[in-house]
Amino acid sequence: MTAPDDPMLTTLREEIRTGAWPQGVIRTKESLRRRFGETHSKTSVVVSVLRRQGLLEVNGGMVVRARKSGTPVLLTGPVAFGDLIVATIRARVQDGTYASGFRLPDLSAVANEFGVTPQAVRIAFTELKLEGILRPHRAGEWAGSYPVDHKQEEREARLVDDLHDAMVRGGWWRADFPEAVQNGLQTLVTRLRNQALHTAGGETKLATCRPAGQ
Repeated sequence: MTAPDDPMLTTLREEIRTGAWPQGVIRTKESLRRRFGETHSKTSVVVSVLRRQGLLEVNGGMVVRARKSGTPVLLTGPVAFGDLIVATIRARVQDGTYASGFRLPDLSAVANEFGVTPQAVRIAFTELKLEGILRPHRAGEWAGSYPVDHKQEEREARLVDDLHDAMVRGGWWRADFPEAVQNGLQTLVTRLRNQALHTAGGETKLATCRPAGQ
């Protein structure tokens, strides 16, 4: 779960890697946009992500061409503002400046830092979310963008697998399982709360946790 499952991005990436979009074959951004029914902005972001991954080559702004997989594009010469924002935010996440749980500054603050419009920052943030570097806020968090915690993503993926296994083992119907999980979570929260109430000096004294006769 390192990156969002975006249909346009994943489909084009797979076509290039499998040869369904052969190396050197040219397509226009407009044809891609119409094929997937996406906006011009979204299409440009997806193309930019694939370009950074070394899978596309942009020629003349509106024409794109498949490249040999595994050959990342090295940015040389003058760097566009979008490239600069993406590279800077990515570096800050990777070096821990923007740590897990850190809410990034809002669009206006980042726009002021780079001297660009908030729309340019929004596009850069969208690209970073497609790359799996950033994520949207979750329930209980302040609205904004956050670095992806890959360890947490892996734990959540394992939890989903465990829940699926539990559904199969228990013979639950799909329609009934979500309610059963919700009831189970409420029971778990109550149990943890009771344990906390019976904890003194860091030592759990909950009698139900001890073997019988002790």
